[in-house]
Amino acid sequence: MKTLISLKAEDHAIVRTFCGCFSDMDHLEEELHAESRPLAKPAINIAETATAYRLELALPGYRKSDLQVSIENDTLIIQGRASCVPAQYEEVQRFYKREFAVESFARSFLLPEDVDKASACFEEGILFIHLTKGGVRRLPVEGPAYQETIIIN
Repeated sequence: MKTLISLKAEDHAIVRTFCGCFSDMDHLEEELHAESRPLAKPAINIAETATAYRLELALPGYRKSDLQVSIENDTLIIQGRASCVPAQYEEVQRFYKREFAVESFARSFLLPEDVDKASACFEEGILFIHLTKGGVRRLPVEGPAYQETIIIN
């Protein structure tokens, strides 16, 4: 799996200004000529309500145990690993078309400053991430970086 892009604290405001919140950091990596990304890039919907942000990722073929959601500083990181090949594929000699990408992936998004709490659940092949709005988060200038693992229900 590829290495995720990591921004210095002083660069966050610049990226947020030019790319906006929920900028797909994978796109930024491509712009910076970083390592090429894997084929798997799950489709995502991102919506905003008065009190929260909602993200939905289409992940057919993945299990909850294959997924990990975390926040590092002001970046949301969603990772998936392909832990098994479905049994019905073992006898297949050739695919004529294969659009379900059950491969390891990593997606990262720059968060808005007002994200307070995060929760996630996985139902029927869709990963739902709920980010509650709150006050402006202050990231540590010095010392350990902020890290949080989101439990997927």
